Amino acid sequence: NTYNEYARMMNIFVSHFAGIPLQTICATDISADFNRLQGKSKSYIRKYRQLVTGMFRSAFEDGIIIRSPVTSSVSVPDGTAGSPRALLEWERDLVQASLNRHEFAPAAMLMLYAGLRRGEMLAFNVDRDVDFKRGTIHVREAVVFDGNKAMLSDPKTEAGVRTIPLFDPLRAALWGKHGLLLTTGKGGHMTRVGL
Repeated sequence: NTYNEYARMMNIFVSHFAGIPLQTICATDISADFNRLQGKSKSYIRKYRQLVTGMFRSAFEDGIIIRSPVTSSVSVPDGTAGSPRALLEWERDLVQASLNRHEFAPAAMLMLYAGLRRGEMLAFNVDRDVDFKRGTIHVREAVVFDGNKAMLSDPKTEAGVRTIPLFDPLRAALWGKHGLLLTTGKGGHMTRVGL
């Protein structure tokens, strides 16, 4: 995912400077490029700046350019800051009310009551990962995407492999379910486009 994110950023940079030799790009050009990132998150802008800075540093070290246009005078947008928030009571009620009416409801309940990330939820298999007798859920792996293709992976961190309690509302939502909660028409892991 990290590689793909940086590859997409590099493609954006290349599309902005297609056909322009690196030696002719100046600090004003870099400022204009960064200004196109208005509305992106602080994290995205920081990563993009690191990528562009690193690229020009390498070009300088390889003797392709005599100086880097990424200087302290280059203006960079602040980016948007956001942090996850807890769902409001009416939002939780809406998820629960959709349980018998929407195919995504059990998956939403799993994320709401077990705190699973999207990729962990997509890899979740009721038959394998729920112990109804002990009242526990086991998180073992996650789905990551290569383009639109879903692939199984270990969770992001060691702490990602975990056992968590099965709360009653989630028990009711998962009871009688089998296999993956969300699948393609052929029964495989949901693709990025399918979401």
